[in-house]
Amino acid sequence: MSVATAVILFLIASGAVNTALEVTQEIQSGRVQPDIASITASVTQHLDRSEYSMNNLSLAFGALWLIGIFDSYRIGRSIDKPKSQSDKHNSLRKQGRREQR
Repeated sequence: MSVATAVILFLIASGAVNTALEVTQEIQSGRVQPDIASITASVTQHLDRSEYSMNNLSLAFGALWLIGIFDSYRIGRSIDKPKSQSDKHNSLRKQGRREQR
């Protein structure tokens, strides 16, 4: 799962860098005016044309993140479970010793 997360993060980062480079080239060539409205329109246009939809990649990253949280909880709970059972056993043993005295 960590490989999938790394791939998704790489695709998001490379998409952002490619979009920034393309918009920068458009500004330098004069096709896009250097104002916020024109730049925003150009970025939106590039993101719509991108190979991977950034929204889909973000959703996939979020889903993997939630799966990771659930898996960490599951593993932590399985590790703590034997400890809590041995604690119960030890406390019962101590109570038995006190009653014998």
